[in-house]
Amino acid sequence: MDPDAVEALAGLCRRAVAPELAVLERRLEALERSPAMAFTQAEAIAQRQRVVARMREAGLSVERISQSLGVPRTTALRDLDAVGIRVPDRVLGVDGRSHPATHAWGRRNGNGTGGGGGERPRTP
Repeated sequence: MDPDAVEALAGLCRRAVAPELAVLERRLEALERSPAMAFTQAEAIAQRQRVVARMREAGLSVERISQSLGVPRTTALRDLDAVGIRVPDRVLGVDGRSHPATHAWGRRNGNGTGGGGGERPRTP
């Protein structure tokens, strides 16, 4: 195709969509300024914590939760601790099989301290 014809066609296309594009840009700017569109980091964390809690209550392992959500394992553990989820008897592992739950990080033991660092709570 002739370069002049290509340029003429491109100009015609730009003129045809320019008014609609300008309207869309104004709408987008208004939405971005809207308080209803504000999504704070705290809200994002709270939402992730709810999802992690539901997954754990469904019996998924911490490893499987972290892989599914694309977050570090420690983040999933902190989320579980934040919402007070206890360790279930059995979990569904990354391999798709049911395993006894052994991870007690975040649970409170008798003296009020957390298991911390992936350890089981100490027994007195």
